[in-house]
Amino acid sequence: MRLRPRTWLSTAETLDISGEVVLACFSNMPVTGIGLGYALSLTDGALRFTTASGPIQSSAALGGGAFLVGYQGYGAFETQHYDRDGRVRTRWASQGHYIIAGDDIRVIELTNANPYAMHLARLLQDGSVVRGERLDGHHTSPPSVCPDGTALFFRGGSLLAARDLVIDDRLELCASDARTFSTPIAARGESAYLTLWEWRQDSQLGRLVRVDR
Repeated sequence: MRLRPRTWLSTAETLDISGEVVLACFSNMPVTGIGLGYALSLTDGALRFTTASGPIQSSAALGGGAFLVGYQGYGAFETQHYDRDGRVRTRWASQGHYIIAGDDIRVIELTNANPYAMHLARLLQDGSVVRGERLDGHHTSPPSVCPDGTALFFRGGSLLAARDLVIDDRLELCASDARTFSTPIAARGESAYLTLWEWRQDSQLGRLVRVDR
């Protein structure tokens, strides 16, 4: 970055830990949204590597010191796979919330550029992207993944259940608009819990929701 950032804020509420490496991503918010990711050793605190600068929106641990980092904004819509030494092994034309099961990587896509071009997607090892069902809306809660691989997430006013690249179940919880947001979903047994809150200029109204499957 050429300019000293005015503010340097974390892009996520939690840190990604892969093996003995932790990744912390920061952005110059609310000015440019451009930032960096720092990979640090948990054993001695040494800096392992920094990611490429850009509009970082998402990240996830792959294990063994490797990470996925998603860039979105200023024309970017990409995921980069950083190995334990900071080398970019693979790039995909997709980014969003990642659902990782071994070598299988699914994405709940998020982009501001084209709200009609977001899908459930799978990132293949050769850098190609397989896209499944198209997704409405934009704001998406981080998914909760059930033991059978079903991903539960809130989007467009509904609680959605995604199996593979298809939305199998949809439960409408509120009107589908850009003012209603959700906390991350907590699943326990056959129940899922989330808090919905509506953004208003004068107040923020929230409610706790329990959904039984």
